[in-house]
Amino acid sequence: MFDDAAIERAAKALDYLNAGDVWDERDEDERELFREDVRAVIAALKGGRKVNIKDFLLDRITADEDAAHKLALSDRRPLLSIASTVDHPERILAECAAKRKLVEEYGRYEMYYGPKLFYVLASVYADHPDYQQEWAL
Repeated sequence: MFDDAAIERAAKALDYLNAGDVWDERDEDERELFREDVRAVIAALKGGRKVNIKDFLLDRITADEDAAHKLALSDRRPLLSIASTVDHPERILAECAAKRKLVEEYGRYEMYYGPKLFYVLASVYADHPDYQQEWAL
């Protein structure tokens, strides 16, 4: 029905949406609706194909970043310390950046070390519909 190139184009559209510098804050609601539409198109294009664990993790990290950016619009508390303020948007974004770096860097060496790190990171999202039981530890 749809080829991998179509899925890749839809994924790039989602990446564009996730780039915060192309949307200003007043468009956040519209951006979120459009993002949901693009995710639905990607899911339809994939048509039930198994989700790659790295893509799954990067999608979840992006969703967490989006939630943190949305939280930042209403949470005006000053950040005293990233280490001690676990529910602050900046802390959430710092954790997302660390997870993203792990997925991207570790992915280069996965053939040597196996996917266990990815399984550990994915376990946080075990209740997500795209989570696969084969990833459970």
